[in-house]
Amino acid sequence: MSPLHDQDYFSDGIAEELLNALTRVRALKVVGRTSSFAFKGKSDDLRAIAAALNTSAVLEGSVRKEGNHLRATAQLIEAGDGTHLWSQTFDRELAGTFAIQEEIARAVAEALRLELVPSRRIAEAAAPRAIGPEAHVQ
Repeated sequence: MSPLHDQDYFSDGIAEELLNALTRVRALKVVGRTSSFAFKGKSDDLRAIAAALNTSAVLEGSVRKEGNHLRATAQLIEAGDGTHLWSQTFDRELAGTFAIQEEIARAVAEALRLELVPSRRIAEAAAPRAIGPEAHVQ
């Protein structure tokens, strides 16, 4: 969000760390870097972006720096109606760029895993199951 774009390298690093961390969450379909970065800095409608990427939700975020302080925000947005599924803000002192990028990526991946996986388990538990003949009691 810097008007001088002097933090692009840091924001790109967080985005790349996020992509790598999120690929380890089996419940998620993660779009590749080249495809997702094609929308960087654009103000396209979220539904159009999701349709182009063939996904139902989009993780977006921002990074701001003030002095030696960093604030990064990540938000998971439902593409169909634009509602927030999850959001979190990370406030950190700027010391050790790689460590901060990794910490934020790990926290986002863990939060999304906890947010999305239980929902999937509930849906799977509610789905009808085939019952074999040995399960019928007379």
